[in-house]
Formats: sequence, C-alpha cells, structure tokens
Amino acid sequence: MRRVRDLADKYDFLFVIDDTIGSAANIDVTDVADIIVTSLTKNFSGYADVLGGCVTLNPNFRYHQELSTIFAGTHVNNLYAEDAIQLEVNSRNYLERFTQQNRTAAYLIDFLHPYVADPSSALTTIYSPRVCWSREYYCRFMRPATDEFEPGFGSVFGVDFENPKQASAFFDNFPVCKGPSFGADVTIALPYVQLVMQKQKDWAKGHGLNETLIRISIGLEDPEVLLEHIKGALRAANAVKMQGCSNGICKEHDLQ
Repeated sequence: MRRVRDLADKYDFLFVIDDTIGSAANIDVTDVADIIVTSLTKNFSGYADVLGGCVTLNPNFRYHQELSTIFAGTHVNNLYAEDAIQLEVNSRNYLERFTQQNRTAAYLIDFLHPYVADPSSALTTIYSPRVCWSREYYCRFMRPATDEFEPGFGSVFGVDFENPKQASAFFDNFPVCKGPSFGADVTIALPYVQLVMQKQKDWAKGHGLNETLIRISIGLEDPEVLLEHIKGALRAANAVKMQGCSNGICKEHDLQ
C-alpha cells in the first residue's frame, strides 16, 4: 500500500481503500489512503440486521479540501433514521465482540495451518494475513494495543482445496450459516468464486482465485464448537480425497 501511495503522489491519482475486512479496529490506513470506505453493515454493526456504510475523506493528503467540497455539494444522506439508531446501538459492544472474533479466528487458523503442508490433507491453502506471505505488510498498519482492545488479524479467512469435490464436501459438512455477507454474530461460509464469479471462473483463476475457495466469517459461537465443526468438515473433504486415491499410498487423516 505504501508503494501505491508513492505512485499516487507521483502520477496524481486518488488512492481509495476499503478497510472493511481488516476492520478499522484492527488497522489504520490513514497514512496512505485519500479516501477510506467502510461497510458498517459488517463488524461495526455485527448483528446482520441493518445496512449502512461510510466514507472518510483523509485530511492528510492534498485533495481533501476539493473532495470535501464535492461531497458537500453532491452527497445525499439517505440513511434511514431507524437504521442509524440501530447502528449506534449495535456498535456499543463493537470492540468486545471483535476481540472474541479476532481470537476465535486465530484459534481456528492456527489449528488448520499445519494441515496445509500435510500431503494426506485435502486442505491446500489458508488465506489470512495471520499465516500468509503478506503478514508483514498487514502488521505495518495494525493499530497499537490499548487497555480496551488488542488488534488482531480479523474474523474473515479463506480455505482452499485440491478440487471442487473436496471443497463441496467441506462446505456441505460445515454446519454454519451459508451466505454472502460477513462480520455477523453467527459464523457464515461462502463458496466465493462459485457464487460471486460463476460466469467469470477462468478470469478469476487467472488472478489467483480458484473455484475451490471457501470464505469463512467467524461469529460469536463457542470456539470449541466451531473447532468441532471445522474438524468434521475437513474429515469430509479428506474422505473425498481418500476416495480419489488409487495408488494405495493415501492414509486416513487423524483430526481427533
């Protein structure tokens, strides 16, 4: 992001960042973004019962005054009053909720991560700054810890598999809510490319997004309950992998 900031300064364009997945509680991108957009529907609200969003015009950069003038002349606040009230009520325990979600996601990622390198496991990749090559870049933008909140790596991560049958087995045997949103009080799973890019699979694959990708958003459930759900789903994916083995080398994976 700092490289993009340098390019924006050099070639005179605006740098816009959506910080929703990382969440403003975890990260601070005011050092690099001209404009920050955030979905308040997600973790800020946290209960999947209201829609909202915000745009932050960053005063740290040269176009702040011009952008402010444009927004003042064109923006129409059409947020329904009752939605605004509900957003405020929901947000009161934002940091408390997100602390738990940060920790639960980290707990599950740490459990899953060793299986990526295991040839007997169907799991091939975990997408999260906690374990990805990009961790050092994410950490550069993490907020400092305070008495009220310790930043983490977010409540959303992705898991990938060798083929669609294995991914389907995981998804179908992962007993959580299924849908396209994230940041709710319940865990939500989504076959991202299958749903969002059904007609663009080849294009998506060319940019590193496989149809076997499952996105998981962690809610407020008991971490141990979610761990058992994860184990059961991974067992199902591994069973499909076992069925595809014809050389007798594959072995059953122990997830006890």
